[in-house]
Order: sequence, then C-alpha cells, then structure tokens
Amino acid sequence: MAARGLDIPFVQNILHYQSPFNAEIYVHRCGRTARIGRTGETLALLGPEDEKSYKMICKVLNKETENIEMYSVSYTTLSKLEPLVNAAKEFEATLHRKDQDHKSASWILRAAQNADLDLDDNLQQEI
Repeated sequence: MAARGLDIPFVQNILHYQSPFNAEIYVHRCGRTARIGRTGETLALLGPEDEKSYKMICKVLNKETENIEMYSVSYTTLSKLEPLVNAAKEFEATLHRKDQDHKSASWILRAAQNADLDLDDNLQQEI
C-alpha cells in the first residue's frame, strides 16, 4: 500500500502478497514497474481463495489465464517468504490505522470549523 502517491524511480519488481481487489488496483500496482518505458516483473502469491478475483481481473484486462506463467512453489520456499509477507501486512495495517486516525481527526476539525467552535489547544495538539 505504500505505493499510493509515491513515485519511486527504477522499480523493477512488484510482489502482490494479496490479490488485488480489481483490475484498476492491479494495473496501478504493476504500473510502478513501467515508468518512462521501462519494463519489470510482477509476481502474485495467490491461494485458492483468490481464484475468483484473479479470474475477474484477467477477464477485465482481456488476458487469457493460459497465457499467464504459473510457477510451482515449494512450501519450503513459501515459508521463507512468510516473514516478509507478515511484515508487509503489518506495515499496511499500521498505514491504514494512521490514515483512519487522520481522517477522523480531520472530520473533527471540519465539524468544529463548520460550527464556528474553537478547539481547546490540548485537543488541537492531539489531532
């Protein structure tokens, strides 16, 4: 999720540790590898529960699932990725909480301004 609003040059690889919800998100994430005519690779770690969204993305993008290269991954290899995926999930959850807190604080400020209320200095510092 850190890709939102960031333009990091020279990204060559994208790892989808969660199936994108829709084709727009998939294209946005993968587009990080294609800046200024550059190419890159994407790898999606998908489980059986991701099949429906994966097929929908392929359908929207007019991609035949047969044309997409599948890799067999051993459980040993997958277990080595687990700490990275867990760290990414934790990072994403932290960003999400921070974003939600910011939205909540912004709502309070807007509501106070709309009601012509002055906020206590201590409250403003917390927000």
